[in-house]
Amino acid sequence: MNKMGDFRRLILGVLVCVATFGIIFLLARFIEIHKIRTLKWIPILMTCLGFYFAGRINQKTRLSLLPFLLVGLFAFVPLKFFYIPFVFVLILCAVLALLLSRKKILPKTRFLFLIPLLGIFGYFLFSQPLIIRKKGFSVDEMGNLHNVMVLWDFRESSPTKLPQYTFKNLEGKDVQLSDFEGKNVYVTFWATWCGPCKAEKPRLEEIKAMFKNDENLIFIDISLDTNRSSWEKFISEQNPAGIQLNSIDERQTREAFRIAGIPHNILISKDGYYKSFSRPTRITENQLEMLKSSEKIDDYVKTTTKYFEN
Repeated sequence: MNKMGDFRRLILGVLVCVATFGIIFLLARFIEIHKIRTLKWIPILMTCLGFYFAGRINQKTRLSLLPFLLVGLFAFVPLKFFYIPFVFVLILCAVLALLLSRKKILPKTRFLFLIPLLGIFGYFLFSQPLIIRKKGFSVDEMGNLHNVMVLWDFRESSPTKLPQYTFKNLEGKDVQLSDFEGKNVYVTFWATWCGPCKAEKPRLEEIKAMFKNDENLIFIDISLDTNRSSWEKFISEQNPAGIQLNSIDERQTREAFRIAGIPHNILISKDGYYKSFSRPTRITENQLEMLKSSEKIDDYVKTTTKYFEN
């Protein structure tokens, strides 16, 4: 009977945990927080609250069975929050939240668990900007955000250098974006399972054709497909122009390049700095002119994003 009671409480705990994740995620979207999927404090908050509630439900459950509750973390897979090494931070937060929920543990001891939990949450909360989109939100040609409310942004105002990150080409060889230093690069992150990504392809190919004789601008398409054969089949059938690469690990790629969703495009300067750029169907005539000039690209990439409240 006790075993059945433990099982029911564990199942209920996992369900409450997942429900908490969902409520917080929907609330963040309702508030219109900018780039939710790149903000690490959001899954940390979900984990802390979700596992605390799950722990309260499982007060009578045997301590040795509580690790079963960690199954709830797999709910982060579709939200793209479940990736190494960040998942280890989530596991640590889950364990601390479970310990904090145990009534049998002395209050002073529980307080010792609370300190690192607050420290982890606070570090990630303030290490990334918190921006709220307002009515009429837009991104201009220079990547500046309009109609936003910036609650904080403590980042240094400096251009972003390319990470040392490896992809695979069609021959299975390792390729890094830094290998193309000395050239300007327009990168498209996409996947064969992404409808909006494929909808961008015709316009992307048109733009590639416009610059086919430009030796200073390279086009690279990077697929986030985990099924390499699907990617290879698409390339074989469609024969797109430019360099074709495949991500080795989708979640790590998203983390390395701060990708909230795809399609996602970046523009890289000759000396290896990059910044988000418009997707093909949204590129304006002025931006097409920018792509013709290394000086303008360099100026764009190295000008930090500005925020305008209206």
